[in-house]
Amino acid sequence: MTAQNLSMLRHKMGPFGLLLALILLPLLPGTLFLSKDIAEESTRRHWAHSEQIADNAARAIDASISSAVRMVDLSLDSIVARLALMGTSPGLNAETLSPLIQAYLERQPELDSIHITDAEGMIRWGSGTGLQASPAYIAASFLSSVRSQTGGGATVITSPYMDQISKRWVLAFLRRYDRPDGNFGGVVSIGIPLSHLEKLLSNQNLGERGSAVLRDKSSGALIARHPASGLPIGQVGDAHISPELREFIESSVSQKVFFAPLSKEGPMRLTLARKLDQLPFLIIADVSSDGPPDTLLERSLNNGFLLLIPLSSLLLAVHLTLESRARRKRDRREIEQLATQLKTSQNEMHQLTSSLERQVQERTEKIRLAASIVENTSEGAIVTDSRCVILAVNPAFEAITGYTAKEVIGNTPHMLKSDRQGPQFYRRLWQNLLNNGHWSGELWNRHKNGDVYLERLTINAISGEGIGTRYVGIFTNVTDRYQNEKRLRHLAFHDALTGLANRALIMDRLEHALERSKRSGTSLAVMLFDLDGFKAVNDRFGHEVGDLLLQEVARCVGKRVRRGSDTLARLGGDEFLVLLEDVRSLNSVPLLAEQIVSDIAGLNDIRGCAVKIGASVGIANFPEAGVHAAELVKSADDAMYQAKEAGKGCFVVFKKTKEDGAGLVPQE
Repeated sequence: MTAQNLSMLRHKMGPFGLLLALILLPLLPGTLFLSKDIAEESTRRHWAHSEQIADNAARAIDASISSAVRMVDLSLDSIVARLALMGTSPGLNAETLSPLIQAYLERQPELDSIHITDAEGMIRWGSGTGLQASPAYIAASFLSSVRSQTGGGATVITSPYMDQISKRWVLAFLRRYDRPDGNFGGVVSIGIPLSHLEKLLSNQNLGERGSAVLRDKSSGALIARHPASGLPIGQVGDAHISPELREFIESSVSQKVFFAPLSKEGPMRLTLARKLDQLPFLIIADVSSDGPPDTLLERSLNNGFLLLIPLSSLLLAVHLTLESRARRKRDRREIEQLATQLKTSQNEMHQLTSSLERQVQERTEKIRLAASIVENTSEGAIVTDSRCVILAVNPAFEAITGYTAKEVIGNTPHMLKSDRQGPQFYRRLWQNLLNNGHWSGELWNRHKNGDVYLERLTINAISGEGIGTRYVGIFTNVTDRYQNEKRLRHLAFHDALTGLANRALIMDRLEHALERSKRSGTSLAVMLFDLDGFKAVNDRFGHEVGDLLLQEVARCVGKRVRRGSDTLARLGGDEFLVLLEDVRSLNSVPLLAEQIVSDIAGLNDIRGCAVKIGASVGIANFPEAGVHAAELVKSADDAMYQAKEAGKGCFVVFKKTKEDGAGLVPQE
């Protein structure tokens, strides 16, 4: 501004009007800059909140998919183990395999199919087999990949494909099984429908335009997406991805966040990509938004201008008063007083703007805290302060624990403790949480109704200015998964029909029993028997009556053995084995055999069907009949066949003779 312009302005406004203009003009940009800083801080907090939502969703999807894969792996372990046992019998057939496969499908209804192939890849047994017009085969590439696996235990995960039998898109988990001679026997295939994976993705709320996507970790090919897309690039198998995502896939980084607009002039989108540990999957969580709420930005600008309005009015009033007096008195003292008042007003404006900043920070923190509780997810959420006092929970927490928010807020999570895990467990939990800022694991808690449940829990420590530390816990009830795993483990070592120990379990127990007997010098005996006339019952009355007869034999013989020391097992078909440990007198073993023969002979009515059966029993005593498990079982088997040759319905005790044969002890 030139000296001439200043002179003209001073002439029009007066000396004090010029002073007023010079004071107010610097305040306007300062106020605008303050409003701009507040808006930028709001934007930063908004995107940090969006990233937290995406991270929580990705972690929850990771846990759900990992849990589903663990269940499939357990099922594969169990089925391959059962096939190894069945391989020692006359052969695999639909009669023995169909009930086994059906049992697994009933325990895991989310599965699409369970198929078992022969060595050429033809699907021989499984869900839906026998209904198709022509034989079905697994893909040659799948068969080659599984055949190349050696040593067992390695699971091959396929790319999505249309199942030939169920006609649904599936992701298959393949495991090799071998024949008794060690050669390749075929493939066990368990298919998870892509619709189930989409359901796991749909449990997360990522906003109106948000999406959750599951892709292949190597190729980037799409596996599942929610919500579904009608575009070609949103279909199963599509591998069109951005250069940024391709660079992330090829890197060693496990998680990364991207920002990009949805369209040229559209809203911004936050994308979080996460690689699953030890699984060939990539989770992509998209959170789109029109940006942070613009009401905060408008309020910041409006407040800045509103502060200038009363200040300007005040200064104008003072100006008019003092200008009037100045014209009359030209008193310099009044001008100095006006300058003092202006300085005071500046201080007041500074206090007001500082108060505004504090209010914005407090309100933003409340929004961030409230948003950290995922209101629309199936996972429970809990927020506590640094002393573990509960501040907030979500509806899923109420559904899982049975407690309402009103009942738990103000208390501590100790009210959920089940006492199944001791103080040492909780000390390790807190040590890990304090050292690393997070903890993840499984925890037993107690429902309001008293029931104990198992949850998968992740805790993160979050710190903020003015609020100290907050602990945010996200958890899922995994009791059903735990019970299913127990049932699968039981199924791997027990007979599905009778509930007795199977061959694998009884041979393991026999090995350990022999070790104990060798150390303590005590005796043990093995009793092997099968049913005389069982085939005739099956042929005449059918397999249903035959199964009932086997269950009845297991029940009546089970009453004769000692609980806690003896073991009754079904080896397969109509063949049973009794392991007698810590036998004080070997003379008692034939007496037990005689009782078993008598009890089985008395089973003559099965659901109204008149049956006639007997039992031939072979007995092998340790150490006379052998010192190894296989040797004892073979001796008992030899003795059993001698009992059959002796006319059946009796028992034989294996005794080494000069000819190394077995001596016959007829039933009295």
